[in-house]
Amino acid sequence: MRYIFVFIFLLFSADALATQYFYFDAEDEVSGSTLPLAGGEPANFCQTECGGSGDKGTVQAGETPNGSNYFQWLTEEFTGTHTGSNNAAVMTDSAADWGSQTMSNWTIMNLTDGSSCGASSNDTTTVTCTLSGGTENDWDTGDSYVIYQHSHYTEIASDTMPTETGWPITLIEDTTYYLGFFFNYQRIDSVDIWHDGSSTQSGDKGVEVDGSGVRLLFSFGQWDHMSGNTDHKYTVWPGVLITSNEGVTWGHNSSGYTTSNPIQLDYETWYAGVLEFTLSDAGAGVLKLYVNGTLVESHTNLNTSTGDFSISRLTMGGTMAQSAYDAPKHYRKFDSLILTDSLTDLQNLGLMSNPEISPVMNFNILSTGTTTIGVGTGSTTIQ
Repeated sequence: MRYIFVFIFLLFSADALATQYFYFDAEDEVSGSTLPLAGGEPANFCQTECGGSGDKGTVQAGETPNGSNYFQWLTEEFTGTHTGSNNAAVMTDSAADWGSQTMSNWTIMNLTDGSSCGASSNDTTTVTCTLSGGTENDWDTGDSYVIYQHSHYTEIASDTMPTETGWPITLIEDTTYYLGFFFNYQRIDSVDIWHDGSSTQSGDKGVEVDGSGVRLLFSFGQWDHMSGNTDHKYTVWPGVLITSNEGVTWGHNSSGYTTSNPIQLDYETWYAGVLEFTLSDAGAGVLKLYVNGTLVESHTNLNTSTGDFSISRLTMGGTMAQSAYDAPKHYRKFDSLILTDSLTDLQNLGLMSNPEISPVMNFNILSTGTTTIGVGTGSTTIQ
């Protein structure tokens, strides 16, 4: 019995010393809720209040890797016809009702003459921009259009996590951290979200760890430093945006994946994503990306910070389908977002395995800092 106790102590002692900086689980929320939630709730999502645009996220009920709720965002897309005069510079649709929706930089395409532009202004029924790339580059009565949402910034913060005063989170240089989450991109009418079949840039900034000296990305779509995706597929990649890393060859480089053979993901499928990172402003930083527990891309000897190691927010969405900015309307589903310094936390959540085939343990972070894990209705508390 003594040896069993020693084994159990050693097994969980690492978790006892681990720090979970935040854990946002849709199971903690009420299905049908619209984000952001009230102050003090486990997860606060700030969208239009923080300059983001489009429909706000919601908590939805349905099959997920971890429980029966998930966070969902529905992006915008508008279609119609120009009802104004011929040879017009401003597109008018008298049947539209865009209300207070701001479309700055949203892509509008004249499907009749093939021209497009980024919107400079709009009101309830009109959009202004300078068309180019088409046969006439203006609007004629009856011209068909489509408007694609440019970006979908959502910030995540909390009044009570990771501490009583919430953000910012102060991280430690040369310490390994893990950002993990489940994700699922769902098409509408089987229309692909990102480009494929070539090296055309069509990528989202994705999920970002942000601070005044830190900006790390887990991105989605298709990017020009890797070969184009196969039909009806997309890929993912890591990034560092706030510091210079000259000489680094970005792209997949692990587990058989390369820049010419990037991992290919399916729409309408749940995946577990993990961004492992070490912060450094002296060339000792690390950045690794995992999908379903498989290492896809790994970089060392990076500058991953400018010297300020605090995290002020987690952002989701960002610019969409950059640089074409033509992502059609679709659903974005996420769940179980966690920042921790413990690999075991990710394993307990199922974030280092395939969520489509592996059972996931129910996992909650208590306000006291105690970690509770369990399967079904039973649970084990680790102090």
